[in-house]
Amino acid sequence: MASDESFRLAELEGLVPALLKVYSMVYDVPYPPKGDGNKPSTPQEIVEAADDFKRRLQAARETIDSLPGGDVDVEGQEEIIKMLEKWRDLKREQLRKKFTEAP
Repeated sequence: MASDESFRLAELEGLVPALLKVYSMVYDVPYPPKGDGNKPSTPQEIVEAADDFKRRLQAARETIDSLPGGDVDVEGQEEIIKMLEKWRDLKREQLRKKFTEAP
């Protein structure tokens, strides 16, 4: 698995709450749900929430783009998978020989 430096999960986790906040403000739906009702949002508050969502989305894109292997196309991925399957089969055969042959 990738290290914390190359994959910052917190940047991705904040996307849904930020989007729900914008949605709730635009459609006047309480988020998070509260029992005391919801005050109407001002246009400036909606713009600020939308800007926050855009910043979070950009950070998530940068995080995803920084992951290793993102530049490999489907054909390249298939080649890597085939190579790894051959390597796995070779290692299985080596293990089988080691444990089934008498010393």
